[in-house]
Amino acid sequence: VATCCLAHSWVERLMRISSNGTMIGEPGFIRGAVARSDPAFTDFQMQALLLSNEVPICKTAQATGNYTTELPPLQAYPGDFIALQYQENGHVTLLQNTQQKGSSGNVY
Repeated sequence: VATCCLAHSWVERLMRISSNGTMIGEPGFIRGAVARSDPAFTDFQMQALLLSNEVPICKTAQATGNYTTELPPLQAYPGDFIALQYQENGHVTLLQNTQQKGSSGNVY
């Protein structure tokens, strides 16, 4: 039985993983991704705050398969292992910067 949990995730990139553990193939990206190299990029473009149980888990911009040629979807096959990668921004490694948090949590 699942209970309430408090967490967040921000997947930046997806990669296929070979049987020996190396990343293979071309990277894929989430729907509605905005490149960090875009001069207009801000964190707020990718944030989706879930302030109540009624809010959809996907941001409106990520609710449809809107990919670009620069940030395409991952090409994977049934049974493939994949990695969900994120760019650590201090929420985990610089706990002193977010003192309202009790711990840095677990990253697997």
